[in-house]
Amino acid sequence: KGKATRKREGGKMIRTIRMCAGWLYLGVLTMTAWLGSCFFMFPTLFILPFNQPLFRAINDWFAKQFFLLSTFILENVIGMKFVITGHVPKNPDETMIMLSNHRTRTDWLFLWSLFVFRFNACHIKIALKYPLKYVPGFGWACQMFSFLFLKRNWNEDEGNITALLGSWVTRKYPFQLLYFAEGTDLSKGNLKRSHIYAAKKGLQKYHYVLHPRLTGFLHCYEQLKDNLDAVYDVTIAYPDLLGRGEKELVSGQYPYEVHIHMERYSKKELEDEGDLGEWCNEKWQEKEDRLATFYTKTGYFVDPATTPPQPCHKENHRYELFVATVWWSFWFLTNVSLLISCSWVRWYMLAANVSFAFLSYFFDIHNFEVLAINAQFGGKKKKIE
Repeated sequence: KGKATRKREGGKMIRTIRMCAGWLYLGVLTMTAWLGSCFFMFPTLFILPFNQPLFRAINDWFAKQFFLLSTFILENVIGMKFVITGHVPKNPDETMIMLSNHRTRTDWLFLWSLFVFRFNACHIKIALKYPLKYVPGFGWACQMFSFLFLKRNWNEDEGNITALLGSWVTRKYPFQLLYFAEGTDLSKGNLKRSHIYAAKKGLQKYHYVLHPRLTGFLHCYEQLKDNLDAVYDVTIAYPDLLGRGEKELVSGQYPYEVHIHMERYSKKELEDEGDLGEWCNEKWQEKEDRLATFYTKTGYFVDPATTPPQPCHKENHRYELFVATVWWSFWFLTNVSLLISCSWVRWYMLAANVSFAFLSYFFDIHNFEVLAINAQFGGKKKKIE
């Protein structure tokens, strides 16, 4: 065979392998989210009315194992490399809001790994689009993890944000909230709408970020500031292959590298800034400039020749990733075996699925947790819609 033919065949083989790895990643996450929700997290709903701290501790532990599994697959199966620069957190348990740009629909899957590498992955909370809560298994798990689901309609979101975040403050819960201030990803249509908005408001047209939506972030900050240690400004970028979402992920068009840059701002620094909205706009201008340099010139945030990239893993990280993967593998095989061999397990799974579907469609599961916190810790009752 000629050299060109061998090259094409080799490229086709690599694409096939990457496509299989993408399907494996999403398949494993979907199945573990579904089985984990029904087998492990569903029973904890019966603990909630009597002991909210125990309910939250169990589900936070499962959340961490889930994020560890995701990170293990990204690094060791998909072969993704993470390059993290900027501030190194001294306290992985500090309460904080993480503001990030939203380059693709799958950014948050990759940012899970940042929390694993740099923070306590037990306490990750992410603001997601409301329809995701209905996704069987995955949406149910995210609800049990106490993620924040937004309808992107302030009249509908304000009450729920106030209720959930207020309960964290009442409980003195060490939250770590990932918030995409742009509200949506950087698609061509969204970028065009951002340009129209910029022209209308007399603002600069951005090409690598969207103009941030300040109302939600400012409200979150106001609700959480009594328990807040810092706000992290995070910029995420992909120097090579780029796909917008899940379709590209399963077709093998996911990045070989994920670059993440972090800057930390303490609550005192933010208070000294005065106008938090203006501060946020300034950070987004800096993001635009930083990303423009990244994509058009350098391919990195910090010159590796002068400042070597920080090691992602701490001493015990690889051990934790391995143990979590072995644990999930054991329970996955056990759960599947029980489903095949035991009729009562199938009836239980049916009951858990119907219950989650009912609760997700007619209620928000976090509302029950808000009520439990108010009852058990004497918090003020918040508006719940």
